[in-house]
Amino acid sequence: MSAGLFVLMPQINQLLFSTAGLNLTIAVYCFSIVLTTVILTDNMVLQARGQYGPTMAAILCGFGVKIIVNKWLVASLGIIGASVATLMSLAVMVLLMRTAASRSLAGLTDGRQLIKLVVVLVVMMTGVGLAATIIGDWLIVENGRLQALLIVMIGVPLGAGIFLYGCKRLRVFTLREWFAVPLISKLLRVMK
Repeated sequence: MSAGLFVLMPQINQLLFSTAGLNLTIAVYCFSIVLTTVILTDNMVLQARGQYGPTMAAILCGFGVKIIVNKWLVASLGIIGASVATLMSLAVMVLLMRTAASRSLAGLTDGRQLIKLVVVLVVMMTGVGLAATIIGDWLIVENGRLQALLIVMIGVPLGAGIFLYGCKRLRVFTLREWFAVPLISKLLRVMK
């Protein structure tokens, strides 16, 4: 989802706010969704095993990193510095949780699976980016918001389709993992 948001952020921003300002700042911030998801998943595993220390230590250190680097990055980079500081603090949290609880979290991710997922995401981002560019160049619409709406309405399902097809084709997820996603059983029947 973050990868798709990153690619379509100029159009989403235009559609919602009638401006293309701060696209990169918001797009960079979108990647916090990925890190936050990893943190929440790791936290659930650790709590299920009665381990609360790694999460608390990671939160405190991440907060400390945010406080320390935020002012400097905003002064150096402008508003995008705040997004970068957030990503840095979340990355520190992920690394600390993974390091402190490496035994408990071992086997939670598979390197080959992660590489396949990255390949699918890169293909999806490229496909959606190309489609957005082609549609933007092809459509002759005076209203920027209308053009943005059309690109988003085409880009979102295209990105979802590329992602689902790529994950199925490369066998990124097991059948059990697919069924853990809401409504996926219906999608799997449609994709057969």
